[in-house]
Amino acid sequence: MVHVLEGGEPIHIQPIKSMRQYLVTIPTHRDAFGRPVLEKYNTKRCNPHHTKGKCVVCWPPHLSIEEHTLEIAKLYAAGIKDPLAEGDEEE
Repeated sequence: MVHVLEGGEPIHIQPIKSMRQYLVTIPTHRDAFGRPVLEKYNTKRCNPHHTKGKCVVCWPPHLSIEEHTLEIAKLYAAGIKDPLAEGDEEE
């Protein structure tokens, strides 16, 4: 299900007031024993498992949720901010 404004522009399932905070666990580095150290990362995206469905703004249909999460982890490891998370704080 796609929620749209009057102009046909898709909108988020969860409003910014609810503080979109879908957390993913990302391996950031390895400890002295070679084990991955995991860190919680706030994607600033709607919950993809929301009862109203997957938000098409936060989770475009060209990738699955798992593939999106891997892309977010790759960007994070490279020190690049997630492009979909930028600018949401102003809404």
